[in-house]
Amino acid sequence: MMTAQERKDCRRVQQSRAIWKKRAVGRGDDRRRFRERRTEVDCRREAWRDRALAAENRSRELERETPQLKSALTRAPEPTPIDNTPFF
Repeated sequence: MMTAQERKDCRRVQQSRAIWKKRAVGRGDDRRRFRERRTEVDCRREAWRDRALAAENRSRELERETPQLKSALTRAPEPTPIDNTPFF
């Protein structure tokens, strides 16, 4: 038989263990949540980096094309005037 004091101590130990367990589980949840959030942020950052690099490459490409297009415009012959003389 357990004495009243032993039952009291046992109950206190069980409550303490339950509280400790609840906190430990909560820390695990927090850790998992932070890990998932970090993974999500890394993925977004990678996507932004890829888009920024693609935009930078495209702007360089357009900068190279601009002088070529301008020189093509200056070399293009003048359009011939439309002949509006009547057929009859």
